[in-house]
Amino acid sequence: MVRIVLTPDWFMGFDILIEFFSFIVLAIFSFLSIQSYRMNRSKKNFMYVGIGFGLIAFAQLASILAKIFLYYDITVVQQVGSAIIANNVVNSVDIFYHIGFFFYRFLTLAGLYMIYQLHHKKISFENYLLFAYFIVLSAILSREIYYLFHQLHFSFF
Repeated sequence: MVRIVLTPDWFMGFDILIEFFSFIVLAIFSFLSIQSYRMNRSKKNFMYVGIGFGLIAFAQLASILAKIFLYYDITVVQQVGSAIIANNVVNSVDIFYHIGFFFYRFLTLAGLYMIYQLHHKKISFENYLLFAYFIVLSAILSREIYYLFHQLHFSFF
């Protein structure tokens, strides 16, 4: 099986630690924002910030899980008598890779959209559906065209 990873060899493993640290920071920030909203329910901005950063935190977690399956070989080895049986838990990591990075892209864009909503007071339900459609569409299409995701990712800022 050939695994193509667009990460330098010296960086593999360290990026998981960096993303885990960013997951912890984003989760704490999200928790504190939601607690601030619960203390003062009139400030909806804290709710949007908490939900947005919570979604981005879960996106980091999805990326971590996808990279663990991608970087490390997950096999179960058993010895039965003199025979050694190696059973791949998963024949291909492709499904974990694609699902994990889809959720990474989807949750990141959804979180950024929630933070984007801070400046808009009232938005119709149809507008939410339209943005959800574009977020899902861009998360699916950015699998093949990865620079589309990064362009959308940085266009929010």
